[in-house]
Amino acid sequence: MKPLPPMTIQFKEKGKTVTIKADRCSGEIPAGSNTYFCCFYWQGAQVARIPRTRLVPDDKDYKKLFGRPWIEKLREADKIVLSEYRDWETEIGGYPDDTNTIWRVNYDQHTWVIFAGTGKTSRVILHVMNNDEVTRKGDYKAVKKLFPGKKVSMLQTTVTEVEL
Repeated sequence: MKPLPPMTIQFKEKGKTVTIKADRCSGEIPAGSNTYFCCFYWQGAQVARIPRTRLVPDDKDYKKLFGRPWIEKLREADKIVLSEYRDWETEIGGYPDDTNTIWRVNYDQHTWVIFAGTGKTSRVILHVMNNDEVTRKGDYKAVKKLFPGKKVSMLQTTVTEVEL
């Protein structure tokens, strides 16, 4: 499978604009500091550690690099398993107002499939941390469109009565 293309990152250093290529990013706040640093990586090696305030332009494109490991896991997976996210109303935010249920993808808390709407407005939304969401119209059958060429299954919760 072809690797994801690198991103070009620009930042200010000593009054000049510096450009680097990166294929991954992580963040850190050192102990005793209030400065958030972005650590950029190219082919596994760290190429820069930059305070977020020095990024040029200060937009959110670099944040997509944070989600690269999750995208690559999905691309490499042979099978997709959706497990119901139980307390999503209290644990996460930013989902549509008409959300019905949220399902974790391959048991990961950073990758979800959101079922929203009813009838003609029903849709499924693939959310991968810090990346653009992908939406397909429809209900359960539309989930397969989110993962073309992959076997998709859902873990349905069942309740069994046990007499004590």
